[in-house]
Amino acid sequence: ALQAAQQTSDEEYLVELERFQSNHANDPAAELISIDFYIIKKRYDDAIKCIGRLDKAIGGDPYLDVLRAGVLLEAGRFKDARLTSEKAIKAFPKLPQPYWTRVAIALTEKNHKDTLAWIKKTVEETGATVDVANIAMEPLYADFLKTPQFEELIKWLADRKKKRCSGGD
Repeated sequence: ALQAAQQTSDEEYLVELERFQSNHANDPAAELISIDFYIIKKRYDDAIKCIGRLDKAIGGDPYLDVLRAGVLLEAGRFKDARLTSEKAIKAFPKLPQPYWTRVAIALTEKNHKDTLAWIKKTVEETGATVDVANIAMEPLYADFLKTPQFEELIKWLADRKKKRCSGGD
């Protein structure tokens, strides 16, 4: 029911989340489910507390820092989001998700030099690909698209592609 409601609207999803919470209050999965509930309700501190309780209940999991960084970003706590995403990157240096969260932080802060640097790190460290046409359609990238750093990214990606095609990378 949760998955089906998630595909409809936030309102229907919230109804199912509340139902799950009340029917399964002592289920460890309730903490995980509650994170979405609190994010949708914009109760970010409660979402962060859920992540902390979940982290403690399972004896620690560095991947939860990826989730925590995303919530901190949503909450507008950029410094904490940066530190937490970078902690996750150290724990998972080849996993793209914490890098993309770090890119999203830079984009939200409109720090275009940082955005470029983190996109490059994401590609170099994780092997992620960047589809310029796709990011051009993403609202989060709107300001970045108008910068010299975006032009530098296009050139950098083209140079990487040439090197790979010629066997140099």
